[in-house]
Amino acid sequence: MSADSTNITKYVLSVTDEGLSSNAVITSTRYKVTIEQQPKSASEAAEAGVGNVKGFDYGTALRTILANIKVPAGASLTVIDGDGAYVPLKTLNFDTAYVNVTVNSDIYLSVVAENGVTEIVYQLLPSTSASEAFVLSDIYNVIQKDVLIQYVPRGTSVSTLMSNLVPNAGATMKLVNKMGQQRMDGGVADDDKLVVTSKDGSVTKAYFISKLATDAVPQTTYLAYILSNVYAVDQVVYTVAGVSGTETVSSFLTKVSPATGASVAVVDKTGSVKINGDINGGDKVMVTSADGKMIVYYTFSSLTSAKTIESNNIELYPNPTNGVINVSGVKAGYRIQVYNSVGAAIRDINVQSSIERISLSNQPAGMYMIVVSDNSKMLGRYKALKQ
Repeated sequence: MSADSTNITKYVLSVTDEGLSSNAVITSTRYKVTIEQQPKSASEAAEAGVGNVKGFDYGTALRTILANIKVPAGASLTVIDGDGAYVPLKTLNFDTAYVNVTVNSDIYLSVVAENGVTEIVYQLLPSTSASEAFVLSDIYNVIQKDVLIQYVPRGTSVSTLMSNLVPNAGATMKLVNKMGQQRMDGGVADDDKLVVTSKDGSVTKAYFISKLATDAVPQTTYLAYILSNVYAVDQVVYTVAGVSGTETVSSFLTKVSPATGASVAVVDKTGSVKINGDINGGDKVMVTSADGKMIVYYTFSSLTSAKTIESNNIELYPNPTNGVINVSGVKAGYRIQVYNSVGAAIRDINVQSSIERISLSNQPAGMYMIVVSDNSKMLGRYKALKQ
């Protein structure tokens, strides 16, 4: 009845014999929905059920997932993170522009049935493997091929940086200083790195951090690091593996790429720059940032022998491959390491037979380096192309 008693509206409650629905099971024709643990009934102590949603990739917009999920009649759905905080569909990025929030394994769908008691919490699980290690962000710009996190505001604290980065499912991450020691608090330094480790521990990837320009610092942070499609570069301990002892300095320098604006040179054990000649034990790779304020030295792992590599009977096939590559001519006890295009190890295999099968099915198309050793010396270094 209205305040002046003039208008009256009559509402009729329509219920079934079963009462309000306890259905909190979502469905989808596009994604795979699984219930891992059923919720307890309303007559018992309320306890949410557990489920997950699979069948999509990292980078998928959260709004796309929601558009392809059907919620039971009368039920309500809320998007939350692992701490129970509300997750929006759009967020402000580094450039104060609204961007779509993309899915990650720290996003959950809380579905409460019509009865207001029965609840199932679904975890979003984008496609990944136990041997993958990478990080994503809706706030910062992450360039995977350059292992670079861009546009981090100066003065950002360690806790703020970490709260705006999400590793792939099962992977762990930590911020380390230039000595490799973990950073737990304080502000993010220019030479800090984010280290991501895969779920199975076989892959470790280090991301460098580039900061936003300010009035006081008109240029973004200049960094000093190298990448290579030929050699295995470990950005955590700063080593370069897979270099032959007969490799010339000039040839080596054509196979590494420094960070934007940085310069790279090979120096001997006295620190003198080498213009020509071969790579020798004790040599280092010196990388200097564009502003000259940051200098990083990479050491060479054990130099390989070109004659040894050429004389073995190891073969790779099919190459190029669509997913699986066979390595023949190896022996039990050999070690096979597979590196991706940014120098991160994605496989570390202890050989059991004369032919070892390596799956790249969950890896992106591109060039991979396969290193075979007997744990005392390198036996071969090969390129494999996944189409």
